[in-house]
Amino acid sequence: MKLNNKGFAITSFLYSIFAIFLVILSLLIISMTNSKITLDKIKDNVKDSLDDAGTVSGTYEKLFNYTGNYQTFTAPYTGWYKMELWGAQGAASVGKGAYVSGKIYLNANEILYVYAGEGLNNTSNDTSFNGGTGDNGGVPGGGATDIRLLGGIWNNATGLKSRIIIAAGSGSGSGNSSATLGAGGTLIGSSGGGTQGGTQLTYGAVQNAAYAVSSFGIANGGCSGGNGYYPGGGANCIDGAGGGSSFISGYAGVNAITSSSSLTPTYNTIHYSGKYFIDGYMESSVNAGNGYAKITYLSSTKSARNNTNLDNVRYIKDCINGNDVNSSNHWVELQAIKDGINVAKNTVVTSDGAIVTSYGTGTLDTIVDGDITSVNYSDLGANGLTCITVDLGKEYDLDEIAVWHYWAIGMIYNNNVTYVSDDNISWTEVINNGNQAETPNGKRVSAY
Repeated sequence: MKLNNKGFAITSFLYSIFAIFLVILSLLIISMTNSKITLDKIKDNVKDSLDDAGTVSGTYEKLFNYTGNYQTFTAPYTGWYKMELWGAQGAASVGKGAYVSGKIYLNANEILYVYAGEGLNNTSNDTSFNGGTGDNGGVPGGGATDIRLLGGIWNNATGLKSRIIIAAGSGSGSGNSSATLGAGGTLIGSSGGGTQGGTQLTYGAVQNAAYAVSSFGIANGGCSGGNGYYPGGGANCIDGAGGGSSFISGYAGVNAITSSSSLTPTYNTIHYSGKYFIDGYMESSVNAGNGYAKITYLSSTKSARNNTNLDNVRYIKDCINGNDVNSSNHWVELQAIKDGINVAKNTVVTSDGAIVTSYGTGTLDTIVDGDITSVNYSDLGANGLTCITVDLGKEYDLDEIAVWHYWAIGMIYNNNVTYVSDDNISWTEVINNGNQAETPNGKRVSAY
């Protein structure tokens, strides 16, 4: 069949349209192929920049503000995380909540539970979240902020035992200028005008027998104490309540409980779960208002040991020469931490002087019994410069060393220096702060 000019023109036009379509289709395929190559290259480049845990170090951070309920944290990667917690402030409190931090290793998809404490609850006879209950017209203290292995209601006994890190809250009061309100503490809560703070072993006693008594992780009574590992005691509001104590599993000076079914103290530093933190830190009276927490992914690998003086340590020696109150030399406790465990516990202690039996309740053995209670001090008398030496039994790359002298009244011990050695002959100085007052937190040095 012959095509006329008109038919030929139409056919040519269709062929031209088809050809243009093929060209466009080819360009589109080429472009998509190039885009895929580019995306694959980007993916490969990103993958190359990722560490073994599957994310760029330091890029993951999550904040947990107070909500009135627990919050769930699921670890997105395997590796080391920094956890920072701020305790809450009690109603009308001058004292503030504590701050704690530490680094912990978690596996991907591991679940933890975050409880951010309620602060500044000024309602009489009310209960504050993760805090406790005021009674007899009193108001609640500041709630603790903690991280647990188990979820559920905040005052569940088993859940409270599963806490692995805790920032204490401060006690409450009436706001009267005469009231002294205990701050959320470090290892020991600050005292209020009416009651003592919590310790590593027990809660503060109530000021008035009519007030409800506190318990492990629950602050009750009158104007109630700040909550914590153990809470401060409930007090008359005009006097002010004590603050709670803080806790970090693996931190020198803490006293872990025996199990999920027992509050019996172990005088060990590591939580019964075996989970522990390195590079721990505590500070009293830091946070105003509600408590909160922050979790930051760090790396798939452990933090570098910046202080190599704590490597290959077998012997630890601590020396003092009297104090600013009298000429006596006192020790409460010395601890050395390796992977969350106090490896100095129940080791051999020697000294330059003999124990003075008429003072204190301690012996050389109680210097390494795991108890930082101030009444448990050992008095080596007024013998001038005096040293104790702890033999760990073998060498360790230690994470931390901490020493406590009699700390209850903030004495300053003269010429206080701590040394380490691998052979009991050559010594390296690791702590020298003899001009600083003793505190419940001890004097310490970290490898990180």
